[in-house]
Amino acid sequence: MDQHVHPNVVTFSVIIDELCKNGNIVKANELLELMIHRGVKPDSITYNTLINGFFLAGRIDDVKELFVSMTNKGSTRIVFSYNIMINGYCKN
Repeated sequence: MDQHVHPNVVTFSVIIDELCKNGNIVKANELLELMIHRGVKPDSITYNTLINGFFLAGRIDDVKELFVSMTNKGSTRIVFSYNIMINGYCKN
């Protein structure tokens, strides 16, 4: 990332998704923070990916916090966001 290559929202989201799938939820969350710090605005796909990762890791409190903060940070909740929440709560 330091060689004048600037990742976009898709690049960050794909990496976050892979981190979540591999159980690296802490790194995925850190990457979200780096993304925001670098001025790349996460979209609903980015947030949904991380919310699902939090559910998979059993981190329900983090799910709630991220779900609320996504609209505070300018992202729109879509139907899929609610589907992830319902599915996650049913499994946990």
